Amino acid sequence: MFSKQQGYLSNVCDIKISFTGMLYPSNVEDYQPFYNSLGIDLNFIKLYFSSASVAFLETSQDSKAGPSYKQKLTLFFPERFDGKRSERIAALQKVKFVQVTFTNGKTLLVGRNDHIQNQKPLISVQSDLKYTQVQFESESITPSGYAMIEEFVGLPSLFPVSFT
Repeated sequence: MFSKQQGYLSNVCDIKISFTGMLYPSNVEDYQPFYNSLGIDLNFIKLYFSSASVAFLETSQDSKAGPSYKQKLTLFFPERFDGKRSERIAALQKVKFVQVTFTNGKTLLVGRNDHIQNQKPLISVQSDLKYTQVQFESESITPSGYAMIEEFVGLPSLFPVSFT
């Protein structure tokens, strides 16, 4: 059985996006090589969200070439009070990497989909009268690894995901 002390039941506590940079497989001692990532020239901007407005899912699929893994991060934000809705949605379509930090202190990155390939995630947006849903989806030859990232916080007010 999983226990909270082992970090298996963590929640998302921080999300940041980057429009620039590259991710490479780690080659750091005591850090899982190939699966985990080192970031270079990433410029992360913090998103504001509530824990009820975010979901992360990773699924695998087998093929003759071997398994592949799909990472999907879904964010919801309210429609009715967002005067810059169109601008935010257009900017989110250009995201290259998404950094997801969990309450256990671990950070995953959506967007590193191969050894060095780094194709930007597929980004889809769906809106109704109440909410906008933004989904970042990346397919990879490996399951998500953790990231070693030097922190840089940009303009958080530019991309709120949830309002208080």
